[in-house]
Amino acid sequence: MTFRDQFQSRASRFAIQLESGTRPSCPGGRHDGAYIENRQYVAGSGTLGRC
Repeated sequence: MTFRDQFQSRASRFAIQLESGTRPSCPGGRHDGAYIENRQYVAGSGTLGRC
């Protein structure tokens, strides 16, 4: 048995998601992921954590 055979592979998902709605201040517009502030950590929503 090799090291690789000992572990099941699974798809990883980030627990960071885009915020809904629009930005309340400059530059305005929808949260589109262009800025770090457009994203939020949602506990339990993915296999990869905050760090």
